[in-house]
Amino acid sequence: MSESKLDHIYPGIDRLQYFLWKVGMILAVVFVITVFGYDSSMMKIMGLVLMVAGVVLDVMRLRNIGLSQWFAFVRFLPFGNTVLDIGLQCAQTGWIETRRLDKAGRSIFIFELLLVALMLFMLFRFRMQVPFYF
Repeated sequence: MSESKLDHIYPGIDRLQYFLWKVGMILAVVFVITVFGYDSSMMKIMGLVLMVAGVVLDVMRLRNIGLSQWFAFVRFLPFGNTVLDIGLQCAQTGWIETRRLDKAGRSIFIFELLLVALMLFMLFRFRMQVPFYF
């Protein structure tokens, strides 16, 4: 099926829109931290707003690839957000029909796995301290 026909069958946002919204959310956090500070009440409000917005984005993207919207709650499991984000950024519109990634999706998947591997390498090689705020 062509991409325009799939857009009518699978509503929601495609992977480019999902990626751009995620970048926008990161920029919003950087702006709020820069202007108001990390411990400000504005940052607490922004955290709540971005948590809800993240779930909404995930639901819209899950609808677009044809999966159940309940998978959006995987983001609240340990490391679930990372796995969910990688999956949602890689899958094309209507992924459920073929259950295979297209060429762009495979490229994105490999790139993101390399970034995770680089992060883990830096963590263990340079014995970086991971801050835990409890």
